[in-house]
Amino acid sequence: MLEQIKFYIEKIRKSKPLILNLTNYVTMDFVANALLAIGAAPIMSEETNELSELISCAHSININVGTLNSSFLERTECALAAAKTLKKIIVLDPVGCGATKIRTKASQKFIQYANVVRGNASEIISLDNNNQGKTLGVESQDATLEAEKNAVSLAERYNVTVITSGAADIVVKKGSIKYLPFGSPIMQYITGMGCVLSAVTAAFCSVETDLFQASLLSTAFYGLCGEQAEQKASCPGSFKVAFLDALYSPNFEFMRKRL
Repeated sequence: MLEQIKFYIEKIRKSKPLILNLTNYVTMDFVANALLAIGAAPIMSEETNELSELISCAHSININVGTLNSSFLERTECALAAAKTLKKIIVLDPVGCGATKIRTKASQKFIQYANVVRGNASEIISLDNNNQGKTLGVESQDATLEAEKNAVSLAERYNVTVITSGAADIVVKKGSIKYLPFGSPIMQYITGMGCVLSAVTAAFCSVETDLFQASLLSTAFYGLCGEQAEQKASCPGSFKVAFLDALYSPNFEFMRKRL
């Protein structure tokens, strides 16, 4: 796995894939810097009239429903339709699915376009069960393993790869499931960590056609970078900086020992 991670990080840095992000205001800066750190080229947009041009040259599209409004919903529907037509990879982050009806409805509509879905346990449960996850705002109140059957259900129903992230991570596609134990408990105290994983996954998917494999490797790399960051920082503020540093300069020898 480590050699594969190294291979795709090098591939991202050589090809510098353009990742179009329709994402929330809270974590936009973190997402952009994380993509830059691994070698990808992030771009954000709030203008519907430029979407077709951006989508045509983007390598993958990262959709994050963290800060919803009517304009965002209309813009995203337009983007998803165009991306599907152009056969672009779409990663969906259904932030807060289950917290409100509008988030749940929007996420359930958008998943029909997606290739990869990344959410916490409560979001994945709600996406499958129509608002039955124990979501507290955007925070999961369910353990990752509680969402396993829902992830499998979504993967089979929509033919997507599903990443359920948390203290442990599960990556699922129809007929396959993998469990990953990597990460740091400090990650739960920093807003946007899940958003970053979705964006990093979009970057991996832009250079690998096997989206299950790309999702598995991106999730493992992300968790291992969290563990690397914890070696240098024990508090959220310094951890965030150390995490970006780990994305930029991964300690592959440390990762080899963990794997």
